[in-house]
Amino acid sequence: MHTFDDNDIKIFGAPKIENEADVLMRIVEIMKKQRANGNMDRAKELGERIARQIYSPENINSSVAESIAQYKSDEAIYEQIKMLVTFAAEAQIHLLLEKYSVSTMAVNSLYDELIKLDDDLYDNITNAFTFYYLELRKGGDVAELLGKRFAKLCGDKENDALVSLGGEIFISISEIIKEEIESTDFVND
Repeated sequence: MHTFDDNDIKIFGAPKIENEADVLMRIVEIMKKQRANGNMDRAKELGERIARQIYSPENINSSVAESIAQYKSDEAIYEQIKMLVTFAAEAQIHLLLEKYSVSTMAVNSLYDELIKLDDDLYDNITNAFTFYYLELRKGGDVAELLGKRFAKLCGDKENDALVSLGGEIFISISEIIKEEIESTDFVND
């Protein structure tokens, strides 16, 4: 009986599976490059700067400051405001910074600084962030979706003022993050 040797047959279109060591080496090279060109230091400073800006939500943007200030005495809603502000900052940093390693450094620095300012802020943040990320993934009018989720997390999903405030917070934070990133002279190479 004749056996057929198929060792030389190539299957086209099959995905090339990268060796884990190769992927790790590529990541290490990217990180070295970003460190060498100063982007990692810039990202760290960016995260710290943003944290100090957003730490007091009522000082974020004059257009929403008045709305935020009216909820400062309501501990539950004010806590949700701080969570939405933090989520929006994290999400926008990741969306607007092109290099993943740089955005990760900026977000880590953001959290390190926020924890220094308020170590209790993150006790219950996981649930809120999970819901916000689900809304973000839907696409469309993200500000409106996050506003609705914000109102629901505040315990009053029918409250138009809270829905509006949530959307305004997201838009304001997005603008702040964009301005901060643009003013940080990242090296694009």
